[in-house]
Amino acid sequence: MLVGKFSGRLLNSLRLLVVSYFGVLLINPGNFFSASTYLSFLATFGLIVFADPVESFLLKLLKHKWSILGDFSASFAAQIMVWPLISGMFGQVSLISLVVNALVLWTVPITTVLGIPALLLPSKFIWMLLFPFCDFFINTVNFFSGSNNASVAWKMSLPMLVFYYAVFLALTIFIIRAKEKHK
Repeated sequence: MLVGKFSGRLLNSLRLLVVSYFGVLLINPGNFFSASTYLSFLATFGLIVFADPVESFLLKLLKHKWSILGDFSASFAAQIMVWPLISGMFGQVSLISLVVNALVLWTVPITTVLGIPALLLPSKFIWMLLFPFCDFFINTVNFFSGSNNASVAWKMSLPMLVFYYAVFLALTIFIIRAKEKHK
């Protein structure tokens, strides 16, 4: 995904995502029935296709780039793709997930990069570097998860889900064609 994003090749990123999805199914066909597989696919799809257009729109709207704007745009792009499925499967959606995700998203690359060597190397120093980022992430999520009325009951019907994702598929085709024309 990163290679496609930095090379500006949206279509290659999408192809890699689809190949990865089928690779996951090949390794474990049971993932076809897994909610987490679909949520991961849709969130990644949202990041690939919609994060940059959302950020561009917000930059035009706000006329000022805030440091959290990129994280907010990424969170929004992922959320617009997973909220309907979460709604359809679980019958409720979080009202604060967008804000919470934007607040903690910056810690994910740091914890990933530090977490891998922390697991592989017996060094307390790496764990000490990693701890504040994990602690911030966990405490922020726990703080907001205790909020009353943080989620609402809402179950999207199957026909509405199909319509919603068909609209986003059409938007994706439009975005790909627009990017291909600007090359």
